[in-house]
Amino acid sequence: MNHQLFLLLLFVGISLTQLSASETALSALQTLHELGRPQLAEALVEIKGEHGEPQPQEWILLCNDPQAQSGIRELIIKDHHPISERTPLRRFEGEGTLPQLDLKRVSIDSGVIFKAANTEAKNHRVGFDFINYILRTDALTGQPLWVVQLYKNAHNEEHLVGTLQFSTETGALLKSSFQQ
Repeated sequence: MNHQLFLLLLFVGISLTQLSASETALSALQTLHELGRPQLAEALVEIKGEHGEPQPQEWILLCNDPQAQSGIRELIIKDHHPISERTPLRRFEGEGTLPQLDLKRVSIDSGVIFKAANTEAKNHRVGFDFINYILRTDALTGQPLWVVQLYKNAHNEEHLVGTLQFSTETGALLKSSFQQ
């Protein structure tokens, strides 16, 4: 009986872990609307997620905030809940005046981007262990852009093996660079 209970709890624990890791960038953004804070979504300049396998455990949302000393408000979303909100004390170069994301032009979510990045890595015969995501506005074109970095763990060190850029509207690969 105890063995069956243990297996049930183990299964539930694994299922809950997989659910929390399935939150995508746009579902994290939706959390701001659900919390009644759409003004933060309107001031959004960047969404970051690190160590995605395939999705990260947390998403970091950066918003322009003229009231903040640094000009930026940072929120961390995990499991559809904000777990941290802060305004960094020091100003970072360019932050506070970063171009806002045009969310009307973002129709491709991080789940689709993972699949596209995985396909590109396979085509280049590059393996990776995790992926970092950045959704931001391209400084040159003014277009929203997915930038993903692929990492491989080797000898307790993380090594960048590829950087890819994708369209947020079509998911098309715009640029890629792989390290062999």
